[in-house]
Amino acid sequence: MKWIDSIPPTKPTIEKLKNNSFQIIYAGKEKIKGFAVFVLPPNISEKKEYATLIDILVADSKIDFDRTKTIAAKDDRIFIAAIDLNNNISD
Repeated sequence: MKWIDSIPPTKPTIEKLKNNSFQIIYAGKEKIKGFAVFVLPPNISEKKEYATLIDILVADSKIDFDRTKTIAAKDDRIFIAAIDLNNNISD
């Protein structure tokens, strides 16, 4: 559908709070509906198409995230992306 925006939102920033707690912050101009949480095993290339979506965090600009409350294995790498209203995903 040509009228639907296909431009991804700005990627969020991550600030460390405590040991396994982080604050995810979106500062872009486009409205978002939340953040996607992806995981990758340690030896897999860092590409979105190889990642597994494990959670969606509903938020409009920031949210706290506790790594220990995910289903990710201890050595998995976690990546966070913003999701806009048209389901475009940031880097």
